[in-house]
Amino acid sequence: MKTTIDIVDRLIPIINVASVTSLINGGVYAFQRPLNSELEDIIINSLPISSDDVIQNGIANINCFCQNFSNKTPNVDKLNSFAKAVLSVLESFAAINEYFSFDVVWNTILAESESECYANIRIRYYIQKEEN
Repeated sequence: MKTTIDIVDRLIPIINVASVTSLINGGVYAFQRPLNSELEDIIINSLPISSDDVIQNGIANINCFCQNFSNKTPNVDKLNSFAKAVLSVLESFAAINEYFSFDVVWNTILAESESECYANIRIRYYIQKEEN
């Protein structure tokens, strides 16, 4: 059976590639952002995963952070470029992998604070359970 840790571990190398990391000045991290980071970071986490017989499914959250403009408005263009890069690598991976696929459920921009915001990409994933 796969766990949420397995899913995040699977997503990190898919997203932590030059086409994504070249756009940010921070890093790609599992589960939580470094304490007090003000960089453009990408954080990957997963909600609980099903324990169905053959195919497990769940929801993964991918949060892309960046600083707001000086007038405290979100940098929507930058967040959109991060989200498009992440979605592109996920779509490419899913196209060649028959045992791990996903759907984009939700993509939105949220205000984190006066100084930063983030784009949340929520994907529903399906993964074949390992044989015991």
